[in-house]
Amino acid sequence: MDMKTLSFKQLNGGLMLLIAIAAIARIVPHPLGVTPIGALGLFSGTHIKHRWALFVPVFALLLGDVVIGIYAAPVMAAVYFGFLTTVLVGRFILGTKRTPLRYCVAIITGAICFYLISNIGMWYIAFPRTLDGLIACYIQGLPFLLRTLGGDFIYSLLMFGGYEWLQQWQTKKTHGTGLM
Repeated sequence: MDMKTLSFKQLNGGLMLLIAIAAIARIVPHPLGVTPIGALGLFSGTHIKHRWALFVPVFALLLGDVVIGIYAAPVMAAVYFGFLTTVLVGRFILGTKRTPLRYCVAIITGAICFYLISNIGMWYIAFPRTLDGLIACYIQGLPFLLRTLGGDFIYSLLMFGGYEWLQQWQTKKTHGTGLM
């Protein structure tokens, strides 16, 4: 059975597991900016055709923030909103057709959207509120964009690849052909 045809209630167990894994991956030591939240947003936007898809990365992010700590409200708001955009990117770029090129475009677009939006919060609290301040904020944030891209590629490969493998495995299992 395809995830696209399942209701949110039917998906609940799998989603809670994905959310928990993403939250744990965010809590354990990792390179700054390399988390599964962006990939989780792309994945939920691609595979969950319900408005609850928007909340999947938010729940994972919130669980992690409760454990590692709440930070400045303007930054948090921008970070949460930035991750919400990854859901929309997944929905619009990967929702109907998935090819290697579309995966790459979605990952890059999602990371850039997150970078552009999340840095507004940092600009608001840590830089002069001028165009020069905004430019300086974006320049200083470039290393984080690169890390985000790397993390999103790795975690997207794991999530989307794992999901596709599981779909193939279930198909072979239900048709009696055994494991791959």
